[in-house]
Amino acid sequence: MTLPSQLEAIHKIVGILERNKVDYMLIGGWALPAYGHVRSTMDVDLAIAIKESEKLTRLVSELHANNYQIPCNPSLKDRVFQMLDKDNMVEIELWQKPDGINIDNALLKRRQKREAHGVSFWIIGPEDLVVNKLSRPDRSPIDEQDVITVLVRQKGRLDRRYLEKQAKKAGVYGLLEILETRAEETRARTYTSQEAA
Repeated sequence: MTLPSQLEAIHKIVGILERNKVDYMLIGGWALPAYGHVRSTMDVDLAIAIKESEKLTRLVSELHANNYQIPCNPSLKDRVFQMLDKDNMVEIELWQKPDGINIDNALLKRRQKREAHGVSFWIIGPEDLVVNKLSRPDRSPIDEQDVITVLVRQKGRLDRRYLEKQAKKAGVYGLLEILETRAEETRARTYTSQEAA
């Protein structure tokens, strides 16, 4: 379920990131519907690319000025920092080092521009979304099911060579192969049930 406050929160944070010329992309639950299935998510996760501490300081200053509550003083060393958009009461996580992926030019070129309810934003590419979800140290069966839905819906559209390379680099290639098998089984069951109907 999409909450209006989450859309407002995305619109607000995207505006701030774009004004500050910070490359970003939505990851997690807000990127998933573009490639897999829709499911509810309570927060907003974005990967950001900032290399200079002065730029991060300017961004944090503007976030404070725009009514974000940030419980820590973020630095470039932080993997992620959490904040609360107090206008919309939405938790936002800004990932500088997302699980399993490196925010470099190759990854930024693979992101995709999307729009939802009049709000335009960048989202992570499907292959990188799969690797990011599989690399989570707290990965759950829900994350694995998310990946299966991406593999099913994006069959024939994924850059398999790139996906394999990134999954091997992240140490999740064995798990990816298992989930690819499950995705094939899911596709076969769906095809069989459609034929029977």
